[in-house]
Amino acid sequence: MKDGFNNKTHMIYCGSKKKFVRTALRIEINLRKIYTRSIEEFNGREEVMKHWYRKDASPKMPPGLIPKIQKMFSDKGWPIDSNEEEPYEDYPYEAFCGLLAGLNSEERQLLLFLTEKFLWVRQCEYMKYFAKVFDDFVNQYAFSCKKKVCFCPLLAEADFGKAKSSTVLIYMIKAHLEHIKKKYKDIEIKLIESPWLEDINKVINQGFTLCLVDDFIGTGDTVIKAMKYFHNKKNISRNKMAVISLVCMDEGKSKIKAQGYSIFVNSCRQKGISDLGDPSQVSIMNGLETKIGVKKGYEFGYRRSESLVSMMRTPNNTFPIFWLKNKKNEFAPFPRWFRE
Repeated sequence: MKDGFNNKTHMIYCGSKKKFVRTALRIEINLRKIYTRSIEEFNGREEVMKHWYRKDASPKMPPGLIPKIQKMFSDKGWPIDSNEEEPYEDYPYEAFCGLLAGLNSEERQLLLFLTEKFLWVRQCEYMKYFAKVFDDFVNQYAFSCKKKVCFCPLLAEADFGKAKSSTVLIYMIKAHLEHIKKKYKDIEIKLIESPWLEDINKVINQGFTLCLVDDFIGTGDTVIKAMKYFHNKKNISRNKMAVISLVCMDEGKSKIKAQGYSIFVNSCRQKGISDLGDPSQVSIMNGLETKIGVKKGYEFGYRRSESLVSMMRTPNNTFPIFWLKNKKNEFAPFPRWFRE
């Protein structure tokens, strides 16, 4: 038996000698808690504390900053402590504190400013966001004849068959499809999960409007590629297609509309510094991104999107300081969990 503590017999085992020594020692409550604490939780807190006090980091958090962070999280409805009812949910609070502790005053103020503008749409909120944008679509879209809608994941041809966020969203819509149909009784609704396998033209010829759905749109390039596939290769006219997205960057939405496509979104987002900040913040972010090793093409987010958004998974359009997790940036609060 391996070295360890047996709760029932209060014995300490010496595995190497295959003997055990009976003991009547009382184990203090605090030591027992440390021993039985979740390894994951313990390691996470330990790493944060190491970072806060390492020599090359700021010596300590400024007075009053922790309450300010807690208030910001509370105002945004972001959890501070983990919830046993949602064991796989992200909890960015400790990582965020660890990240701030390693920044200088100027960098810290910039990160706090950007986080105030940050939107985090958690998986449990997806259908609430979808319900709002779909209602807008139903009330505003100019149907050519009878109201008929066919949901389809928004995918570029190169992404057919891949697991993308739009395919996850379409499965969530499918799970609630009967409820959606009950609410919109005057609309005939269908759903296509795999546009590369199913006969979309047959559906369109029956008078349906193709609604391409996604959770987030950044530059708009993927949307345009997807729409061109259906327009050029499937001969579906622009007035028979519409885009529905939970969240979209203003720049991407403008680009899509300029191509003559209809688009409906729940939340439109501006660029974090160019639109919401000031020029002095550019050099601060440049220095910060140099320190954490942001690769070419991802400065200020993919194609300089300057997004401040995290969804079920953080888009690479978001500033990398929030998602790029590496040895130089150990405490990314919304990591993408793989290297870019």
